[in-house]
Amino acid sequence: LGMEYSNIFTHIFSFSPAINLFKKEAYSKYFASKHFSLNKRPLLYLYYGGKRQFLEKDLLPSYYFINDILHFYSYPNDLIINSYNKEGRHNEMFWRYECLNALKYFK
Repeated sequence: LGMEYSNIFTHIFSFSPAINLFKKEAYSKYFASKHFSLNKRPLLYLYYGGKRQFLEKDLLPSYYFINDILHFYSYPNDLIINSYNKEGRHNEMFWRYECLNALKYFK
């Protein structure tokens, strides 16, 4: 929603994003339609947890993929904040802590 309505949302805080739910082609098609150089762009704060559980292992590759595709479609690097906690987990306790870090970027 934040990307689709970037004229309303100025920040996107995404904790343990499940980017791997869709195929790369779907993201390419979507981001190609956004024209980031012409439109307002929200700040993206992306949090990823550690490698201990199966879910975290599945989510971590999406960290590299989403950054690569955002850069390919000219999303400004200064609007992408990546946070990775190798001890982190995919659960509310870690998201609560991470939320405090994310709020530092809210302007």
